[in-house]
Amino acid sequence: MSALTSQVSFDYVSFQAALKRRFEELCTDVEQLGQKYQHAQPFPFIVIDDFLPDDIAEAVANSVPDRASPDWTKLPTDDQRGKRVLGDESRLPIPARALIQELNAGYFLRFLESLTGIPELISDTKLVGGGLHMIERGGKLSVHVDFSHHPTNGLNRRLNLLIYLSRNWQEAFGGHLEFWSKRFCRSLIDARSSQLRQSRITAIQSL
Repeated sequence: MSALTSQVSFDYVSFQAALKRRFEELCTDVEQLGQKYQHAQPFPFIVIDDFLPDDIAEAVANSVPDRASPDWTKLPTDDQRGKRVLGDESRLPIPARALIQELNAGYFLRFLESLTGIPELISDTKLVGGGLHMIERGGKLSVHVDFSHHPTNGLNRRLNLLIYLSRNWQEAFGGHLEFWSKRFCRSLIDARSSQLRQSRITAIQSL
């Protein structure tokens, strides 16, 4: 399968089929993955490398708009300095939108339910706090607590799903994801995607 990066010639059928095969592979390992998730500290989470097939990761990464694009919204506060978000689905590039739609689909939610033990998960198709995020050089996202309930439908927010597609990331760049308990930082997760040969996904249980 070759996921074309051109939005004009994007092959959704092949894209979807490749993702389905990958998700089926993950389902065969869900019991082992679930053990890692449940026993993580300081709260349940899991990191899965090689989450996406290489060509899909490349297609999605290549579709991300340049930071100068008017489609981005630059956040104004210092605790999110240099951060841009694109959560309007109608403005998302086609490969990114296709990936998000597949992650919101029932068959992937069933995998997440088996992985986490959380029943009856409902995806947020409005992408509140979701979509594409970009932090430019010198930017930051300060330690924070996410909202616990969806601001419009009131549902309990149970999971965050983060996919890293960082090209040529190096340790010296910083930008690690930090998980904090009340007293100390427990886990540091880097942002590497190994030049798109490893798309890194993190599933985090919201408290």
